[in-house]
Amino acid sequence: DEYDNPLMEAYKNNYYDNAINFYQTWLTGALKNNKDVFLAVISGVLKIGQESLFSKLNNLEHVPLKN
Repeated sequence: DEYDNPLMEAYKNNYYDNAINFYQTWLTGALKNNKDVFLAVISGVLKIGQESLFSKLNNLEHVPLKN
C-alpha cells in the first residue's frame, strides 16, 4: 500500500535515512530476491518512484492515474 506517508513522517522527524534503508532492505527482499513474485504493484501519492528508495529494483514503470 502507500509507502510515501511513512517516508514523509520520517523526513519531518529527522529519521529519513533510516526509513529509506528499511524500505530498501524490505523491498529488495520481498520483490527482487523473491522467486515466487512475478509482478508487484506499489502505490503512493508522491512521485518518489525514481528516488533512492527504488534504486535497487529493476523494471519499474510509473503509471499515473488520471481522472
